[in-house]
Amino acid sequence: MLRACVPREEGRDTKMAMSSCPLSHSVCAFDATGVLELLAFSLFVLCFTLFLYSIFFLACP
Repeated sequence: MLRACVPREEGRDTKMAMSSCPLSHSVCAFDATGVLELLAFSLFVLCFTLFLYSIFFLACP
């Protein structure tokens, strides 16, 4: 799973730190509600954009 570090003030938000976060500032818990879905979607968009970009530059050298 993904370890999401969510700040206490914002609750469940997409703002998360992949590094180790201090417990005084945030609550580190296994939260995979929308973070995993957002990560997969952004990865798909990035790969799709790079794929179209490479095809365009291969077709038109």
